[in-house]
Amino acid sequence: MDGKLLKDGSNNVAQLRGVNLMGFEYTAIGGWNPANPFPQLVESNWTAIHDWKINAIRIPINSGSWLNLSCVDGTGAIRDADPGDNYQSTLRAVVNQATQEGLYVILDLHWSAPNDSLRAVNGISAMCPIDQNPVADADHALQFWTQLATAYKTYPNVMFELFNEPYLNSWGNAPASPGAWTELLLGTTMGSYQTGYGGNWQIDHPWRSAGMQQMLDAVRATGALNPILASGLQWTQQLDQWLAFKPADPADQLAVVWHAYPSYGTAWGSDAYKLPNFGESAYTAALTILNSNIPVIVTEFGDRNSAGTVGSPFASTLLPRLDTMGVSYFGWTFAVSGESDNILLKDNNGTPTDGFGVYVKQHYQCLATSTSCQ
Repeated sequence: MDGKLLKDGSNNVAQLRGVNLMGFEYTAIGGWNPANPFPQLVESNWTAIHDWKINAIRIPINSGSWLNLSCVDGTGAIRDADPGDNYQSTLRAVVNQATQEGLYVILDLHWSAPNDSLRAVNGISAMCPIDQNPVADADHALQFWTQLATAYKTYPNVMFELFNEPYLNSWGNAPASPGAWTELLLGTTMGSYQTGYGGNWQIDHPWRSAGMQQMLDAVRATGALNPILASGLQWTQQLDQWLAFKPADPADQLAVVWHAYPSYGTAWGSDAYKLPNFGESAYTAALTILNSNIPVIVTEFGDRNSAGTVGSPFASTLLPRLDTMGVSYFGWTFAVSGESDNILLKDNNGTPTDGFGVYVKQHYQCLATSTSCQ
């Protein structure tokens, strides 16, 4: 990094135009495919990645699977979070291949969950990370980042995203309440956590969160100098107080994460839909951070992709603005799924979905040969 700019190994400015590779966060802990915890990533995806002119990927990770925990789910059943004992080796193989393909890689702590001694089963108190918790937990996240940073600190193309989508003290697109930014930075005592699969969705139990500063310190304590990405609040969509509460990085390799999706509850294609949550103030906050010489990376953005969709009103407004700002971005998600929003692929051959997928592929391919694309 050089101020607000990302630089490659030859000191050239690098804009990341990436995609998320969904599935690695849930397949293993779900017990769905012990032989391959990343079946959503198939060999043809690498060809499609190059065809789309994608230069970076983001991989969501489950701390329970990385740490090979036995954990308790919402039904009280014990799960093996890494039933094939191959989670770490699979990730290593994917990162190695991405490196060989010339791609940048973001490794993202997507799901984590605390211990709960009151619900321990056969002496196992670790709860299964099977849902998005408000913040990372101190019970496992620090160990996770110590191990992951140690494993990938020699990879100059790898970046570490400390936690996927923090949200504290309010929901939806309402601003975070006073004190939430301090809690995000330094950690706090939480009153409940989420777990899933047929059991209680939200379980009341006090636990300690890991602050952004603690997780960053855990990474740097390994000697890792890789860029670190630290999120804002409200599902990583609120950035207005990020500068005042940013973690201190002795390596000065820190970027901010922003997730940009159409404003909640707005009609598809309307002027309101074309703006992210928090509206123009979200762009203003991002520009303020950039003007403070800190990079901004949108590690998730999405739009409508249901069959028959024509155009991508949110993404086609967002990406040209981000290009002008010098911001990097990653579409959610480069996978095949029946969902009507935020899916880029129709099939594993790389065919883009209607609307969202068609636009993103066109935009990425255009930017590979031009500096001005709409």
